[in-house]
Amino acid sequence: MTLTMTDLPVRIRLKIDTAGPVPADPHTPVVGCCWTFDSWHNSAGYPYLSWNGRDQPAHRIVFALITEMDVTGLDVDHLCRNTACVNPSHAEAVPHAENQRRISKHQVKCRRAGHDWSDPRNVSTRPNGRRYCTQCYRQGNGGHIRRVSDAQLIEIRRRANAGETQISLATEFGISSGLVSKIANRKYPVEKVLACSS
Repeated sequence: MTLTMTDLPVRIRLKIDTAGPVPADPHTPVVGCCWTFDSWHNSAGYPYLSWNGRDQPAHRIVFALITEMDVTGLDVDHLCRNTACVNPSHAEAVPHAENQRRISKHQVKCRRAGHDWSDPRNVSTRPNGRRYCTQCYRQGNGGHIRRVSDAQLIEIRRRANAGETQISLATEFGISSGLVSKIANRKYPVEKVLACSS
């Protein structure tokens, strides 16, 4: 397939600069420069254009028009890892799960606070394989991890499994009954503590 800009409507073609940057760290090798699009960009850096009566990501529209591919239900992944790029030869239509896997694979810091994921203490993996920032999880849990020591976690697990009610344990330790349930059912993400209490 030969990709050409002549297949695009003039109003879109005039907003594309084909002399953009050369991708520095692409997912997979790509040929040529990135094409930048002159329009408003969302907070993640994706350019948008008005198409069929609503604003839509420009890279999806350009990709669909040039490749004549129906991208409904698919994500258009930037192989060049440049969210501002609309070059269809730098893109691939993939299922959402695959796009998220690729993003996660190349993620080196958390998006919320920038914690360094090269430090294994800052990243954990859920049973479904998705990674998450351990530091942000601790902070986002209302401080429960900071307020409950390792010894208390083990004690809560022991007493809950012995039949004590979650509400009484939650009241005694000053945490939610939902957190008591997570601790008792081994769904709490502090793996080293869970291993110690077995």
